[in-house]
Amino acid sequence: DIATSPTAVEVIGRFANGDFLLIREFRYPVNRFCYSFPTGMIDKHERVEDAARRELFEETGARIVSIDRLLPPGVFAAGLCDEIIIPVYATVEGDLRGSEDPVEEIIPCRMSPEDIRTLLEEDTLSITLSCLLVLTTLCYLK
Repeated sequence: DIATSPTAVEVIGRFANGDFLLIREFRYPVNRFCYSFPTGMIDKHERVEDAARRELFEETGARIVSIDRLLPPGVFAAGLCDEIIIPVYATVEGDLRGSEDPVEEIIPCRMSPEDIRTLLEEDTLSITLSCLLVLTTLCYLK
C-alpha cells in the first residue's frame, strides 16, 4: 500500500537559549556519520505529537517542552520511498544521551547557531538535505 497519511515525524528541536538539537548517526549508503534531526516512525493509532515526544526521547534523552509548530506533511524522497513526514518544531530540554537501541548508533549533539554556521561552511555532505535546508534558513536568514 502507498502511504496517504503521515508515517514519520522529524523533530526540529531548539533549547531555550537557541541551541539546536541534532543527532549524528552513521549512514552506510554514504559511508560516513551524518547530522540530522531526530526522526522516527509514527506507530499505528499514535498522534503526531506523541510520536514526536517518544522518538525525541528514545534517540536523545531530551524532552519536548512545547510543540511550537507542525508543518504540513511532505514526501521524504519521492524517488526512493513513500514515507510522508511531518516536521515538528519544538522547544526541548534535558540531559542528552544516545539511543539505547543496539541497532542505532545515534549521538545527540547540542549545537549553537555559530557551531551550525561553521559546520555548514566546512561539511555540507555530512548533513541530511532536510536538515541542511532548515539550518541554512534558521542560521542565515532573518
